[in-house]
Amino acid sequence: MSIHTTVSKRVALCLTALLLIFVVPLVTQAVFPANGTWLKSVSVKIWAAQGDTDLGKAPVVAAGDNFTINWKATGKDINDNPTSDGITCVNNWGTDKNSEGATTDSILTSRTFFITCAGVGAGRIAGGTITVGRPDLIISSFIITGLVPKENTSGVFLSGPSTVKISLTNLGTTAVLNKNFKVKIVYGLGTNTGVTADTAILGKTFFVNDGIGIGGRNKVAKVLDDMDMFIQPSTGTGPDVNNLPLNSWYFTACVDADSEVQESNETNNCKTIGPGKFALRLNN
Repeated sequence: MSIHTTVSKRVALCLTALLLIFVVPLVTQAVFPANGTWLKSVSVKIWAAQGDTDLGKAPVVAAGDNFTINWKATGKDINDNPTSDGITCVNNWGTDKNSEGATTDSILTSRTFFITCAGVGAGRIAGGTITVGRPDLIISSFIITGLVPKENTSGVFLSGPSTVKISLTNLGTTAVLNKNFKVKIVYGLGTNTGVTADTAILGKTFFVNDGIGIGGRNKVAKVLDDMDMFIQPSTGTGPDVNNLPLNSWYFTACVDADSEVQESNETNNCKTIGPGKFALRLNN
């Protein structure tokens, strides 16, 4: 939402023309100040940011996430010298009338913001719309490495430490900022569509503490690797894996396992790999 415009009007005609420009469907309208340097033009810049990041010409924020609206109005006198003398501003989101300032807030639905700034003899309106979007987290890749095959047994692996690598991608229109979320892996009876919680015999949870960027603009993948996972289903507390069919065992990984993040699509958070069956690692 970056708009930078300048308008120039001669003294005899400017008041009528500018007053017509300012008749817009706003709650508040600017009033020309009675005092100050005579201006032949005013320019207004308004932009939105989150932290140090300018949100650009088509800003999108997540519902409830804070962002800052910045504005700056400057004028030129009859000799083209820059000045802000006598310029005041009125906007449709707050009460600050200074020619330069910033307001931090959040919105739940998309909204259009306008500001009208005027000095003696000239003025200008600037504005734009901030759209509310949502992230969309998916598991773009999920692999397990370091598995040791059981000798002469196809599709069966020895239990023991292995490495789980998961790549996360945000396909949504907003980043996930300042929010922790979980990635959970479960192993158990299931199908290629997933492992149900009541049949899972092993679970492991990883935390993502630094957010994830906007996938629609810059795809950012978070890789969780070098995680030791000890697969020991034959502990006596679960089903006897050796007596179950090979095609029953799967791994399912889910991002945002506790639904901490409000997403545009809540049905695509999981990825399943398998089938595979694991036996106890032999000492020899």
